[in-house]
Amino acid sequence: MRKILHGITVFLLFAAMSLSFSACHSPQDDIFEAGDFQFYYAEEVDGYALVGETAEGREKEILYVPAFYNGKPIKFILYVFPILVGHDVKSFNGTPNLRKIYYPYTIIPYVDRTAVGGTYPGFMDFNGLIDAFYASNDEDSLKYAIKIRGVNLYVSSYGYDYLMEHIQKRLAENPNSFNKYQDNTERIYRANTAFMFNYANGVEEIQSPNEGYYFINEFEAGGLIEPPPYDPTREGYEFAGWYKEPECVNMWDFETDTLPEAEYDDAGEAIYRETRLYAKWNLQ
Repeated sequence: MRKILHGITVFLLFAAMSLSFSACHSPQDDIFEAGDFQFYYAEEVDGYALVGETAEGREKEILYVPAFYNGKPIKFILYVFPILVGHDVKSFNGTPNLRKIYYPYTIIPYVDRTAVGGTYPGFMDFNGLIDAFYASNDEDSLKYAIKIRGVNLYVSSYGYDYLMEHIQKRLAENPNSFNKYQDNTERIYRANTAFMFNYANGVEEIQSPNEGYYFINEFEAGGLIEPPPYDPTREGYEFAGWYKEPECVNMWDFETDTLPEAEYDDAGEAIYRETRLYAKWNLQ
């Protein structure tokens, strides 16, 4: 009996020490700040989760979520941390001054955490109506993106066509498929400017990721545009600027070149036109 009691005592002591260690070092202790955001390295996807904003980020009206940090992709904009009782969700869900936010194609807009209480959408709601740009063309990701409330959602022309087809199909199957309080099916727009990876150059068969789209934006018709805040990267190559055609003959001059002037149909509706700029790559 004494041996049994001794064994139980040792086990309980070891368990207490383990809990004490866990309490001393929480995964949340590994959250760090870089630029406008707070990040956490998510080992299970070998990438990062954006879990908040810095003091500097909270002051800005426009935020650009980077696609990569230290060569690793930014995958989540929410992370569920286990705690002794339940779980703690850390996420980015806007700031008082925010007017626009740009999400890169690398973001997965949902995190499946069934082990700690359910599935959490990675895109959180915004308190005020802002413009949200989401460059991903992944079909599952786009389905979740329409659940962001409080935004005008801008997607690529490719993403827009998919979403319109998806929404119409769901409505045909069931007119009550969407809830206006949970799904944003009315404020979805096509961004008029697209920056393309342009990997395929006639020399190799490597395909560009994300249906070729690197970054999207919206500018006034007939006006100047701005380049993306981050240059694209490609293993073994050096980025050499944005061009007007896939062959990279004429470089786009951001100080003088403008988008086409607006055109209208017989009903007076603006005719959509997507202007594409193509990345040039020099072999290193």
